[in-house]
Amino acid sequence: MARSKNKVIDADPDGRLITVQVELENGEVVIGNYAAYCWLQPPADYLAEARQAMSQPPVATYGMGRSSK
Repeated sequence: MARSKNKVIDADPDGRLITVQVELENGEVVIGNYAAYCWLQPPADYLAEARQAMSQPPVATYGMGRSSK
């Protein structure tokens, strides 16, 4: 198996934005930025924070309430 020449050049500490270099099949080398908009498997600290936030009751409820006229 040939060694891949694709590599991550730079990454934000939280992993939300990365810069990668990719070698295409025709030999052309391209560099691109990729931004995460959804985690399929989030970093452990984000997952713990999200689970903790979801375990709390709502702070307030707005809209669609009945008025007492």
